[in-house]
Amino acid sequence: MKIEEVKKKVKLSVHWLPRPASKYHGSYPLGFENLIVDKLGTKNIIHFFCGSSKLGYCIDINPDVKPDLVANVENLKQIPDNTFEAGLADPPYTKKFARDLYNCEYPQWSKWVNELVRIVKVGGLVAIMHNYPQPKPKNTNYVEVISILCRIKQYTKVVSIFRKTSQAAQRMSKEMCAACE
Repeated sequence: MKIEEVKKKVKLSVHWLPRPASKYHGSYPLGFENLIVDKLGTKNIIHFFCGSSKLGYCIDINPDVKPDLVANVENLKQIPDNTFEAGLADPPYTKKFARDLYNCEYPQWSKWVNELVRIVKVGGLVAIMHNYPQPKPKNTNYVEVISILCRIKQYTKVVSIFRKTSQAAQRMSKEMCAACE
């Protein structure tokens, strides 16, 4: 897909959020939680890797941050499919961050992202914060990529937002694209 086609299909936006919301290492920039609720259109959010945030139904592997559920997000069979209106994830960005900052194993992207998409209702939005745009998970379509500029000498944050589709819709979309080629 050419960049011109991407620009037509995916909204691109930039926000400046100047400082962390708390002293917790890895906390969201100030104002991010309000921004993401606006973007997702709901507060009925399943929130993976929540850290100190209290937005939505919070899941983290660290009991010290007092999440709603202490669990490894790679396997959440206790939560039924299509339960939440939206999903949010802010995983450790590197193996080094996982080890040195959070004292945990680096989570496997394919496992936790599949769980996140599974738990969000069809038509709901899934947002993933990272240092770069994220690949499109199965059964989703790109909606928006947000670049968040933070204070000086901090990495830019990138939030990729996807809409969960049904598997049937994904198959039809692929068939239509194949017919156009």
